[in-house]
Amino acid sequence: MKIHVVYSSLTGCTKQVAEAIYAGYEGEKAISKVSDKPDLSDADIVALGYWVDKGGPNEEVQKFISELSGKKVFVFATLAYFADSEHGFQSVWRGVEAVKAAGNEVIGHYVCNGALAPALIEKFKKMAAEGSGNHHAFTPEKGVRYEIMKNHPTPAELALGSERFNERVELNRRIAELQA
Repeated sequence: MKIHVVYSSLTGCTKQVAEAIYAGYEGEKAISKVSDKPDLSDADIVALGYWVDKGGPNEEVQKFISELSGKKVFVFATLAYFADSEHGFQSVWRGVEAVKAAGNEVIGHYVCNGALAPALIEKFKKMAAEGSGNHHAFTPEKGVRYEIMKNHPTPAELALGSERFNERVELNRRIAELQA
């Protein structure tokens, strides 16, 4: 099976997961940024990664999804929050639902902790200083989380993303053999 890993990355976290998935796959493969507008016509499976923006795929990936149809897709995402939280689940699930709505089959998904862009941290600090009341405004508690998240994704998270992807590819390969 030929796979094509396609991703959009703001801080480099999603790129790291994409590269881990790519490196961990032992078969015909390609890797591209979404902005490169890759030709996916010969890809049996697409691994599609995004950084979470406003609780779902960033705008560039949303547009890409709307033009993607008829593919088996593994969705992965990174966010500057805990992947095992409700927010983490909803953030990747919004991507899954968008991929399905565009006429694709989702074969699996993975969400990973990631670093928040320093420019966003500064923006949130400014919100706090202005007393905006915005729920994203910086607080000391959020600062602790940002500090913890700057060390993500970890090697273990990268390995897990690759493992999850390869398990889903293997499942699809075996099911195709059974149906042949």
